[in-house]
Amino acid sequence: MTLIRGSSLLGYCELVSDLGFDPTPLLARAHLRRDAIGGEDAVEHFIDYRSAVAALELGATTTGALDFGRQLASRQGVEILGPVGVAARTAPTVGAALTAVDQYMSVYSPALAVTIDPQL
Repeated sequence: MTLIRGSSLLGYCELVSDLGFDPTPLLARAHLRRDAIGGEDAVEHFIDYRSAVAALELGATTTGALDFGRQLASRQGVEILGPVGVAARTAPTVGAALTAVDQYMSVYSPALAVTIDPQL
């Protein structure tokens, strides 16, 4: 099982509610507990990566919001990354921030990878 921080879904319940739906059954279908995502304690929780993806897909299809992921991301900040976000936020340059994210992203989730190609 691959894990991701519960904070990855910070704002999920509020977004689903704002779009006129109840997030609880969507989370249940994705095999997620509401207390494991999106709150201050979520930084300490890890959830199944596939369940997080399922919650996002269910949110998009149920609400009809084709840009559900973008809407959720617009409600989030770098704090969802936990220590990775701290490393990026305190880096002296943008390049150093990107290097920190590249180096430590596996702390946030081993399912994610960052590639930096300075030639592009």
